[in-house]
Amino acid sequence: MKLGLFDHMQKHDVPARSYVDLYKSHLEVLEFADQAGMDFYFVAEHHFDMGFSECPSPGSFLGAASQRTKKIRLGPLVYVLPLWNPIRVAEEVALLDNLTASNAASARASGRLASPLTTYLGKRNVR
Repeated sequence: MKLGLFDHMQKHDVPARSYVDLYKSHLEVLEFADQAGMDFYFVAEHHFDMGFSECPSPGSFLGAASQRTKKIRLGPLVYVLPLWNPIRVAEEVALLDNLTASNAASARASGRLASPLTTYLGKRNVR
C-alpha cells in the first residue's frame, strides 16, 4: 500500500494568515512527509476559492517543494486546462520532471466549477 497527501492549502480556519506563512507551513509539512517516508504529495489547483484552496499555480509550489524533498512523488491535481495554454502545461510538466529527477506526476481536467472559469474566460467559453 502507498500512502500520501492531497493538499487543498486551506486557510479558512485562520483567514488573517498571510500567504507567506501559509506556503511556508505547507512546504514544512511536505518536507516532514518526505522524511517520514510518505509516497506522494498532490496539490490542488484552484482559482478564486478564497479560504478553500489557495494554490493557483501548483507547478510553482511544487518547484519550490522539489528543492526540499528527496523521495516523495510530487504532482498537481490538476491542471485546469481551459485556463492554460497546452504548450505551457507541457513545458511546466517537463520542468517539474527535471527538477524532481523524474519523480513528478501530472493530471489534467476541465475544471470543477464554472465561476473561476468565467473570471478568466467570460461566460461564452464555459460549459
